[in-house]
Amino acid sequence: MNWTSLIADIQARGWSQARIGKALGDKPQSWVADIARGRYRDLKWQDGQNLIGLHKQVMTDQPQEPAHA
Repeated sequence: MNWTSLIADIQARGWSQARIGKALGDKPQSWVADIARGRYRDLKWQDGQNLIGLHKQVMTDQPQEPAHA
């Protein structure tokens, strides 16, 4: 699994590293940054499952349309 790509996809949807970490069970932003930089090639099973689930959730959410004034 390419964890770096999953993080990049989520960030492309406007999520900050801090928000991603919080959604993954209060992981620190630095942990998410390390994944984004490719420092970890393998994650604990539960962390990986949580990241896959978050990615699926974020990528299937419909982008919000801008509010009209």
